[in-house]
Amino acid sequence: MNRRRVRTVSIISAGLLAGSLLGGVAGAEDPPPAASGTVACRMVGRMTFTTPMATGGTTATTANFKGLAVGCTGTEGGAAVKRGVITASVDLPTNDCAALVTPGAITLAGSVRWRTTAAAGPIADTTVSLGAFTADPTSLLKPLYTGSGDASAGSFSGQSIAATLSVSQTTAVLTKQCAAARLRGFTVRASQSTVMIGTPAPV
Repeated sequence: MNRRRVRTVSIISAGLLAGSLLGGVAGAEDPPPAASGTVACRMVGRMTFTTPMATGGTTATTANFKGLAVGCTGTEGGAAVKRGVITASVDLPTNDCAALVTPGAITLAGSVRWRTTAAAGPIADTTVSLGAFTADPTSLLKPLYTGSGDASAGSFSGQSIAATLSVSQTTAVLTKQCAAARLRGFTVRASQSTVMIGTPAPV
């Protein structure tokens, strides 16, 4: 292959590469739109602690919640929601189990990734903050927490959030694990656990 032909092939290859890159940028998909309206779902998931909780614990720990929002109903864009994937966390100054008895200082921050109907198309994730938790004093057998917060970005931004977390394990089991310094987490059951963004009809 002579020098002129090599140069011609190089110029053509460079042109094709540039066109491919420009075409990729031009053809990049737009991010999904932020949905408006409201949505309410049942919730199931698990809270885990990077350092097990203990009675009188003094070591810092992080609480991580991973769950699913299921059986969803809503209005406007929320009417197309089928389910959501919830991830949230909070750093705690100590691993003292007392935080589970009086959880008012706990504020979970995270996001919800929504799954919608095929006809509606995808919608943006929701950035959430959930705190002001209280333990229901009438729920003696198994802990029941309620909390509130807001959606600060993405779908349903600006709406208030209300959540109820019903723990599967009994208070006696959790107390025993705290005393042994080995409470690594607990599960949240869907039968009584809900998350509502805005004020949709109850699920």
